[in-house]
Formats: sequence, structure tokens, C-alpha cells
Amino acid sequence: MADRSVFIVSDRTGITAEILSHSLLTQFPEVNFHSRALPFADS
Repeated sequence: MADRSVFIVSDRTGITAEILSHSLLTQFPEVNFHSRALPFADS
């Protein structure tokens, strides 16, 4: 089983991005995803 890191970067709260990424990542049950949310990103 593969382990992968997922970084969810958003310029606001990131709630929508987290929900969407969770929905997408469930399509790959054979992979362990370690997600980290980074809300309020500003460049």
C-alpha cells in the first residue's frame, strides 16, 4: 500500500477544497493519503 502526502492550499478557509479533495481521494482506496490543509495562503 502506497503512502502519499496531499497539501490542500486555499486563499480562504479551505473548507470547500478539503471536501472536494476528500471526495477525490476516496477514488483510490489502495493508497494511504496524509492530508494537510493550509488555509489563508497569501503570496
